[in-house]
Amino acid sequence: MKRILGIGCLAGLAAGVAAALFAATAGRGPIRDAIALEDSVSHATGGAHHEDLFSRGVQEIGGAIGLIVFGLALGVIFAVVL
Repeated sequence: MKRILGIGCLAGLAAGVAAALFAATAGRGPIRDAIALEDSVSHATGGAHHEDLFSRGVQEIGGAIGLIVFGLALGVIFAVVL
């Protein structure tokens, strides 16, 4: 059982890292474009400027950690169930 759980953990960890890398590479450009568009629209309409609660770097790190933990959890669940 320990061996199966170990394999599930490794598979989930690998999947989480792959998902985090994909999100970082494929998602970074469109998100930056959307943020720039939002900023330009708020400046053009005279909207109130607000400060972000978390910086973009912290958001990217948090998203990567979340994806890795989620992948790890799914790997363990599949190892136990299957």
